[in-house]
Amino acid sequence: MRELSYAEAKVEALYEVMQADERVNLIGNFFLGLSPKRTLLARLREQFPSRIFDLPISEAGFCGLATGAAMAGLRPIVDVQTASFIFQAFPQVANEAANACYMSGGQVHAPVIFHILHGVRGGGASQHSTAPRPCCGMHRVWRSYFLRRLAM
Repeated sequence: MRELSYAEAKVEALYEVMQADERVNLIGNFFLGLSPKRTLLARLREQFPSRIFDLPISEAGFCGLATGAAMAGLRPIVDVQTASFIFQAFPQVANEAANACYMSGGQVHAPVIFHILHGVRGGGASQHSTAPRPCCGMHRVWRSYFLRRLAM
């Protein structure tokens, strides 16, 4: 069995799902944080330049964009960075994306993935260590669950 770092496995999974499904788009600036490992995304940027969006830091804006794109048939994967930032976009995440199917009687789906780092970790301090709870229509998945399974 090969050994990969979490960053290498994440980039490999993103590459596989983007290659398999042209509806998959990446939204966010920090898929691998601010670590030197972020250079691993260069392969994705070269292969899929029109499907990777580095947007200004505006969680409500890009989570709303991703939710609308998912409702229109795309399969966005959004990096929200730190879990505490998801609360800036909670109306889009919890009221729109999570409830789309229920509120439309099953006619509209929003297959969007919001990737967040959560919980206490080194250097996070209290304002960056939140672990939001899932609500109706949302599923929380631990990182040991492969992104490729979730995105396909």
